[in-house]
Amino acid sequence: MFGCKARVGLASVGIPVDELCNLSMEEDIEKIMLQPENNEDNEIRDENSENNEIGDEKCLVNKRQENITNERNNSIQCLKKQAERMTTQSNKKYQELEVGTTVHPHAIY
Repeated sequence: MFGCKARVGLASVGIPVDELCNLSMEEDIEKIMLQPENNEDNEIRDENSENNEIGDEKCLVNKRQENITNERNNSIQCLKKQAERMTTQSNKKYQELEVGTTVHPHAIY
């Protein structure tokens, strides 16, 4: 949602991966959540998650920028094709005139 993958399940709660394997009951989750954790571990995890989020944001910005560039190039190609079709149809429909020739509006149709 909002440009990033949704975090679902126990991994989104913040339980360490090595402890996830040992969980068997809901009470185990409660014990882990209620345990006081080491502040240094929390700081390291916070820094790692911030670094991952920043990396994800940069990747997302790069992808968006690439998509914008691709769409712009595609638009340019489509406009060129449209201009070519318009000039081709105009050349088929109307005869070529010399410079300075007067054209009556009813003569065109």
